[in-house]
Amino acid sequence: MALLQIKNLSKTYSKEHIKVFTTISLAVNSGQIVSIIGPSGCGKTTLFNILSGIDNQTSGQILINDKHQTNRKGSFGYMTQDSGLLPWRSALDNVTLGQDILKKDKQKSRKNALNLLKKFGLLKFADFYPNKLSGGIKQRIALLRTILFNKDFLLLDEPFGALDQITRISCQMFLLDLKKKLNPTIFFITHDVREAIFLSDTIYVLSPAPAKILKKFDVQKSKNPQDLQKKILKLLINKHETI
Repeated sequence: MALLQIKNLSKTYSKEHIKVFTTISLAVNSGQIVSIIGPSGCGKTTLFNILSGIDNQTSGQILINDKHQTNRKGSFGYMTQDSGLLPWRSALDNVTLGQDILKKDKQKSRKNALNLLKKFGLLKFADFYPNKLSGGIKQRIALLRTILFNKDFLLLDEPFGALDQITRISCQMFLLDLKKKLNPTIFFITHDVREAIFLSDTIYVLSPAPAKILKKFDVQKSKNPQDLQKKILKLLINKHETI
């Protein structure tokens, strides 16, 4: 079932005369990891900002559980490339940050956060402050904060993009473990074709701005990941060279 449907979505900044993307239509099914990949500046983050309610589309519809949604704040857990951990809060207190902002019961939020830290092997870092944590651990803590805010649907905007390769692979495995244990639906932005193939059920490839969807790839139906990688890279490179 399509948990999220985007229908003919367009975004234009009229004052700057910038058309970001046009008539974007896609679906994210419940329990899937769906990746969106495209060149820098093609509107991927703008799309996520619109979904999360930070920005508004110029035209088009966004449906969640088949219902047209105009007020989407709180409908998604949203994580960007920067972990965004507050330096004056411990790892535990950073995990509960979203719950604290929503004025949820502090005792219950703390208990849920401790359970998450324990479930994913991070309990020993509960009292550590961000300046004592590695980049990889920071991203894991940020992921758990996002999960505690909304465990059902995550928007992840290049969460591992700034990490070195070994740490990045470790965090990818952490995300798959999180997916296996909690089964959230995940909409994922990446510039890394290999990462998209490794993590995703479905991949949408965007053109340069003003972006449109070039092609949808079903990763599960692909028998050879290397061939799929070549197809996606060829599509991106050929389209970029025509601009």
